[in-house]
Amino acid sequence: MHLQAPAVRVQTADIGPGVFARLWVKGEFFDRVRDAAVAARGRLDRAGSPFARLDWLEAAAHGPSCPLIARARVSGAEAWLFLARTRGSRLAALGAEHATSVGPVFLGDPDPASAQALLRAIARRLGRIGASRVTLDPVATPQAEAVVSAFSAAGWRVRSRPSAPTHIIEVAGRSFDDYWDARAERLHEAVAAGSRQLTVEVADRFTSGLKADVAQLASIGPFLTAIAEQASRTGRLRLGLARLGDAPVAVQFWLVDGASATAIWRVQDREARLLCPAAQLTAALLRYTINVDGVARVDLGRDADLAHWGDKAEPRRRLELSRGLFRGLV
Repeated sequence: MHLQAPAVRVQTADIGPGVFARLWVKGEFFDRVRDAAVAARGRLDRAGSPFARLDWLEAAAHGPSCPLIARARVSGAEAWLFLARTRGSRLAALGAEHATSVGPVFLGDPDPASAQALLRAIARRLGRIGASRVTLDPVATPQAEAVVSAFSAAGWRVRSRPSAPTHIIEVAGRSFDDYWDARAERLHEAVAAGSRQLTVEVADRFTSGLKADVAQLASIGPFLTAIAEQASRTGRLRLGLARLGDAPVAVQFWLVDGASATAIWRVQDREARLLCPAAQLTAALLRYTINVDGVARVDLGRDADLAHWGDKAEPRRRLELSRGLFRGLV
């Protein structure tokens, strides 16, 4: 069954269980990110995660994805779940391809009981419009537990399994040199491998020249192009490029949001891998974001080869939420 959503929204209502038995939980569906933004009255612009910000979601929605955005609200609190239709009645997290965390976004600081009531309302309404499966990946453990509990209570079957973790650096007041002195010898060797032959640039603007350089190495695609251009306009972009002579051999694309930096995309020319240009770029971007931007936390992403760069690995889950397709394995 193909899910249909109106151009703006469908108004629905539900009764929340437990302590919310007397409260009317309202909700809507949106099929355009801008309509959701208007309904949120600007509060989504301040979402903590870069993957819940409007620029990220709008860029994802401009691609092949067809959004289905759910909201539930009660007593000043709101829950949002940003989804996209994938095939038939199946849905997945909107903009998940390059994200290190997806899942519900709460506004109005709901307590745990309120958050559960809001998520249950979303789960019920998704069932009523004919959704058969929702895939969320990667989801941080606390959000995954909340989704599993709410969707199970609303009659969905849940399969929850480990997904690749994301690798985190907690800067804790260190300089880059302090951080680097504590890294494994293999990282020092990797960064030294091409230090005499490679030149490295860190930019905060996605200029036409950098676009051409990146295009020589790999296709960034319309989604990441839109994100890079928007981040360039707002000063959030940190784009690292390594060259061997005049030829680009590695590129990385990071975002900086206040005290946090997040690695979004990384590509390395296979023929230059013995020079370890990706390691050169990671070190250069870390030096810049720690020493110049003054970030307190760096999310390096989920590539396994980044494990030795991080201070810790944060677990992630893959959730498959189904209306009767399989037994739950949690």
